[in-house]
Amino acid sequence: MSLDGGRVSPQSVWMVEGASSWNVQRLILWRGHCFYQGYAAEIPKSAVTLSTCSGLRGFLQLENVSYGIEPLESATVFEHMLYQINNEKIDFSPLKENFPMPQLVQKSYKILVKSKKDSDELLETILKIQIIMDKALFDYMGSEVAFAAEKVVHIFGLINIMFSQLKVTVKLTSLELWSDQNKISTKGDADEVLQRFVSWKEQFMFQRSHDMAYLLIYRDHPNYVGATYHGMACNPKFAAGIALPEFECLHNQIVSEVVYQGRNSLCGNGILEPPEQCDCGGTEHCKHLRKCCNPADCTLTEFAECGTGACCDKETCLMSVKGTVCRESKDPCDFPEFCNGRSEFCVPDVKSADLEPCNNKTAYCYNGICQDTDKQCADLFGKFAKGSTLLCTQEVNMHDDDFGNCRRDFCNFRDILCGKIVCYWTHLEIIPFKKFDIQYTYMEGHLCVSSYLRIPTAHVTEDYTYTSNGTMCGPNMYCDQGRCSSRNSYAQRTNCDSNINCSGHGVCNDMLNCHCDVGYSPPLCRPSRTSPGGSINDGFWSKGS
Repeated sequence: MSLDGGRVSPQSVWMVEGASSWNVQRLILWRGHCFYQGYAAEIPKSAVTLSTCSGLRGFLQLENVSYGIEPLESATVFEHMLYQINNEKIDFSPLKENFPMPQLVQKSYKILVKSKKDSDELLETILKIQIIMDKALFDYMGSEVAFAAEKVVHIFGLINIMFSQLKVTVKLTSLELWSDQNKISTKGDADEVLQRFVSWKEQFMFQRSHDMAYLLIYRDHPNYVGATYHGMACNPKFAAGIALPEFECLHNQIVSEVVYQGRNSLCGNGILEPPEQCDCGGTEHCKHLRKCCNPADCTLTEFAECGTGACCDKETCLMSVKGTVCRESKDPCDFPEFCNGRSEFCVPDVKSADLEPCNNKTAYCYNGICQDTDKQCADLFGKFAKGSTLLCTQEVNMHDDDFGNCRRDFCNFRDILCGKIVCYWTHLEIIPFKKFDIQYTYMEGHLCVSSYLRIPTAHVTEDYTYTSNGTMCGPNMYCDQGRCSSRNSYAQRTNCDSNINCSGHGVCNDMLNCHCDVGYSPPLCRPSRTSPGGSINDGFWSKGS
């Protein structure tokens, strides 16, 4: 075996919040002298990659049998575990149940016949990769910088084994560990996270030399293994992906629809996939864009500039004018998006960061919704229900019964605003029949109402008669599963402080940028009388504006 120094580039960029980047780089380069790669003697088609940085850790491929070796962390002596790696479920299909199989589309191709025979020797190619690790994965690895970095470098050793026969060397040119907070939101489906990552990468990573960028994230119960733009690896803008590494077993993981749908283009499915120029959804659904896009072969018509996205003008077949609304706001905590004048597609959906103020600072945003008590009451009981006072809520939720409690527990005084939804009923008639029981309590001239969901159904995943998470329960306090907690203790809290970062004239969005009030311009919300407000992520204030 030989020393493997090729997996880490000497010019690598190492970024760790709260730590010296130079010290981290020096540590990894020093540990770089403990990575080895080679083969097993007298065993054809074998491959071995080992690390001696902290015990013996690695992978052995011996013909058709694979083994893993790693140190026993609980052992008091220098003991290791050697185990066979096999697939116990060889009949497993990674596709979701009932997921449609796309039909193969015939593609044009050319054959080049040359009289001079080329050399069989493959030219050596270097693929430069930059890795970003989210806070959840960093915490899962014990919040140890050296261990997390060593794990990434070890993975690159395994990758290089796979690519070695192709004369391709995969180098780690940049490693960024989000040890303090995530710089983008990792909530939502795979395609949503991928869009946020690509947008962030375009703004903040353009100066780092790389061919591909990957964001590694961790979730307790993932419903996908990753996502990428299929066939777009050579496009610098889309040369990115996200992945959820599983340290136990990937046998039962479900492949995301985002990954699968891009494998073969299917003209007429309404999804633009290479090599399509447009896809307006087939003949029946394509009437309004037929003069822009040919539904038979998904090619643009003559003189058409676009033919698919929300920012394609259906009358002119040209890109919509910059500033045209392409996605309406659905809530005070969900911001409108605009066409940027350069793409036929709307920019990614942007919402307010969790626990940012809304409704004149009387409520907080949570999951893109303003958790206003008046709205919660109206949604539950109807338009004549309003948020009640502390006295009324205290009277109901301190009883510790079906109509007043804190998520089935007795309400401590500090938590009473986080129990059952208690509202004023302002109408003369009683509340119309609902799918829950209603209790009426007369208190100081007001009729207070609360409810009890007797028989939860299969369609009800959460008891909606309780106060929503994220509801304000005091100054700098919010409700979390029936408890009134400090905003500073929120696990997903970002370091974007709207009073400081946004000069007190805006809120932080889920991309950690300011969404400014009308009359103030992003990114720092400086005064500007003609500014409509907004953020650098909404399309209106895109680069070149």
